[in-house]
Amino acid sequence: KQYGINSYGNVVVNRGSLTVNASNGMGIQSTGKLLLNGGTTTVTATNHGVSAVGLTASNTASLLTKSTSGGKALNLTDTGSGKYSVGGNLAATASTYSDGSKGGPFILEDVDTYHYVYIRPNTLKIAGISIPSGAYLASWGTVAQTTQPSGGYAYYNNGVLTLNNFVHSNTNGTVIEANGSLKIELVNENSFATADDYAIYVEGLLEITGDGKLSMLSEDEI
Repeated sequence: KQYGINSYGNVVVNRGSLTVNASNGMGIQSTGKLLLNGGTTTVTATNHGVSAVGLTASNTASLLTKSTSGGKALNLTDTGSGKYSVGGNLAATASTYSDGSKGGPFILEDVDTYHYVYIRPNTLKIAGISIPSGAYLASWGTVAQTTQPSGGYAYYNNGVLTLNNFVHSNTNGTVIEANGSLKIELVNENSFATADDYAIYVEGLLEITGDGKLSMLSEDEI
């Protein structure tokens, strides 16, 4: 078919799972925006995966869109501020290959070159411990918590990890691991070590800022 979905207004996904396969055309064609308020949306097309005025995605949504025959994964036409907006706790990767190989961080200015775009909720692990947005991990802690510890801690919120007198290690793997971009803010003295893996592994862009200090010991690399 020429379109998997053809809409003369916004296309809204609130929850659940939406899968669109267009073997001879566009996956989703809209004169409005694609609004992802939640749920999982997967689009595969021979032409553009998603062609819309703009894309907005909440922190609980995910989108995998790809074009298998040279079209764009995202064909976004708005030239103003509404072209692309995703929640702060979303990870986004993209590739010029439709199978997602050689992927890297999503860059809006390069959107027209991508044949594969994957947007999903960002995840953060410290020493193998999952840290949801809005949670703390105490120095040498083994479980995330919602209240600030009395001593040193790591605090994660919408893609920003604050380390304040935080000390930890992981003898069996990476200390800090994020599946998307991550900003680390340093307060006071912080240190961590790993015996046989990366000290920090980030699939997107990594920014380290703040007036504090960070000492890392890794048998592998950052």
